[in-house]
Amino acid sequence: MPNKSETSTQPAKTKPVYTQLTLDFLEAVLGAQKGIQAEVLRICPDCNGRRIRPGVASSSCGFCRGTGQVLRSRAGAKAALRDCPGCGGRGLQAQQWCRRCGGVGLAKVPISMQIKVPAGVQDNTVLRIPSQGDLPEGRNKQGDIHVVVAVQELEGMSRRGADVYSIVSLAYPDAILGCSTEVGTVRGQRQLKIPAGTQHDARLTLPGEGVDYRGASGATHRGSHHVTVNVHLPRNVTPVEKAILLELFAMQIPESQQV
Repeated sequence: MPNKSETSTQPAKTKPVYTQLTLDFLEAVLGAQKGIQAEVLRICPDCNGRRIRPGVASSSCGFCRGTGQVLRSRAGAKAALRDCPGCGGRGLQAQQWCRRCGGVGLAKVPISMQIKVPAGVQDNTVLRIPSQGDLPEGRNKQGDIHVVVAVQELEGMSRRGADVYSIVSLAYPDAILGCSTEVGTVRGQRQLKIPAGTQHDARLTLPGEGVDYRGASGATHRGSHHVTVNVHLPRNVTPVEKAILLELFAMQIPESQQV
């Protein structure tokens, strides 16, 4: 008695249809509602799935008598049912086939739809749209659409994982004395406190101003925004500024080293 593995047959999984979606930097970080387009197999609109040209009477293939299959054997192997070489498994005479679908009953048609892009997607992320792809020949479960995301860069801001990075330029007195300055984040302008004595290339952090992500427990977390300080040094100073700087410089030198 044949075992289950020999008698059970499962339809092959329908391959996904791929399409691309371009997002700007903020759409990828915050999420967005976007439209996509794709070409998918559907019932042929020309023949309505009948597989023959409109206005033509159906006539079975004479080779397989309309079954689409013939019993064929290969050397040393048992005879088995195979697609009819005369009609390619369609069961119809070739001259009657629908020109658009080639007698298959299915044809590529353009579709468009709105999808919700979740917050935090990255470049080359693949979003799966289930059961909206190709309709297979057996008319069983439709395949999926896979949307490949391309994220555009944003000048002055970059991202690594859930964290966002940018640069802020400061005048050297602000770096020395400390100040508060506005920084553009993915959620708008935020005040960043610059401590006195901040060095060039120092990194300051705005916690919770990065990208949302889902942790191992399923809870949603949010990354940080890291700001690198660029201390701007002037190429030229006025006589007054020079005098003040020299006075400041003198104050930094121990009396024993002063001339």
